[in-house]
Amino acid sequence: MINILWAIVVGLLLTGCYGDDGNYDYRTMNGITVNFNQSVYSVPIESELEIRPILHFAMDSMEDHLAYEWSFLEKVISTDRNLKYVFDTLVSDVLYLKVTDRASGVSYFGKTNLEITAEYGQNGWVILSEKEGKSSLSFVREYADKDPVSGVTVYTYEEFPNVWKKMNPGVELGKSPLRVIEHFCANQTALSALWVIQRDPEDCVDVSGQSFKKDVALKEAFYNQVFPGDFLPIEIMEMKNISLAVSQDGSIYTRKKTIPALFNSGFYLDIPMNYEGKKLNGKGLLNNRVKQMMFTVLYDYDQHRFLAISDYNMSEAGKVMPINVSENLYKTPGMARLDNTGDMEVLHIGAWYGNGSIEQGYQALMRSPENVYYLYRFTLSSFMLFGPMAVASSVEQQEVKGLESCIGNPSSCLFRTLYSRNTPYFIIANGNRLILFDWKSSILQTDYYTFEANISAIDTESFGNEYVGVGLDNGSFYVIDFSRDAVNALKTRLIYKSETNFGNIVDVCYKKQKGADWTF
Repeated sequence: MINILWAIVVGLLLTGCYGDDGNYDYRTMNGITVNFNQSVYSVPIESELEIRPILHFAMDSMEDHLAYEWSFLEKVISTDRNLKYVFDTLVSDVLYLKVTDRASGVSYFGKTNLEITAEYGQNGWVILSEKEGKSSLSFVREYADKDPVSGVTVYTYEEFPNVWKKMNPGVELGKSPLRVIEHFCANQTALSALWVIQRDPEDCVDVSGQSFKKDVALKEAFYNQVFPGDFLPIEIMEMKNISLAVSQDGSIYTRKKTIPALFNSGFYLDIPMNYEGKKLNGKGLLNNRVKQMMFTVLYDYDQHRFLAISDYNMSEAGKVMPINVSENLYKTPGMARLDNTGDMEVLHIGAWYGNGSIEQGYQALMRSPENVYYLYRFTLSSFMLFGPMAVASSVEQQEVKGLESCIGNPSSCLFRTLYSRNTPYFIIANGNRLILFDWKSSILQTDYYTFEANISAIDTESFGNEYVGVGLDNGSFYVIDFSRDAVNALKTRLIYKSETNFGNIVDVCYKKQKGADWTF
């Protein structure tokens, strides 16, 4: 016991003799958070990229004692606060910024994704037009910059008239432009391509969405490079496993892709698609521009019904299916049915977000014999049970009061459905006017925007559907704002008007480069 007490005493004495000579500074650290306006930056090769990082300070915001180091591909490319750099290599990687507080020696880090693309490998608007008797393909590159203070995204644009001529010297595009359609493939890293459809099938070509160089002619996708005798294309739809080409008479020609990771593989059959022993009319095919859909919807004008065409897998691709619907979904007496629209005239079919992550929404504009207009919405899901199935989960029919006085002759109008959750809008282009119907609030705006010439083309499939591209027959191109603030007249609706006269614009297409999967 005495020994134990002695050990304790000695230990206390030794502790008391120990001196802490360490130099401890308990100053509060000025923490810094490094943020960027965008999660992904994209810049064309040989173009200058400018990034202004957003620094948030825990205490003071003085920056005179900070050092900066930008790194890309494990190489320091700048020591300035704001990055200005020209890249000369096509590559995609993570861009790092190290911010060092020289007073404390502590470093803080931020990162964002950066992709260096081909010259035209950017988001933007593709414009197909007819000028001086020839087809012309142009590009309007889009730049988006989010203001760090207000949070508002500012869009600027750069015009490249007749980019086809520059990238395909000596090769004429054709003389009868009709459509330009962006499409994708199963390769997760591949960016998009563009089908240019013209009234003369010999002039139809697939074009790289990055270089605008010709890839293949449509003729090369048919056996022996021979079109069926009466083939005059009006639509080409690329799904994951199957391609659909629709002729002016409604015939649908199909090809199964031998390599889905390529934009073009396999050959079209020269026998039109049949269903229930009859040739299927493809004029009501919905070309829903996403990468993988499981199926697409078609309105059969001959039999007055909606059908689905499967893309569930390679073996089931191209199978035509009825839409399975429970009778209790038809809640309004006398409403149109999916399998029989009766005497309703279907003027348009488009896609919208739907009711959730597993459902795809569709919407048709219908007109009754009494000249009453309706929006007919339904949602579908895909199932595999003894084969692929398209199953309806909701059906509704909404009268659009007052629309008859806005439309006049429907054949002279263009109709579009916006599919985003934040844009529950239906758009009508009639003459030089844009008309908007908010189908959530049932509000009709008969003069949403008025142009100096007639509207000849319109596309709504920009990211978020909050801005719409509009082409006029006098050669002008516009981008119009359809965000909620613009719809509620809280901000100007004009985002951009082109300086170039593109000729008679016949189609416009927002090139988003990467397609989403079904559903979106």
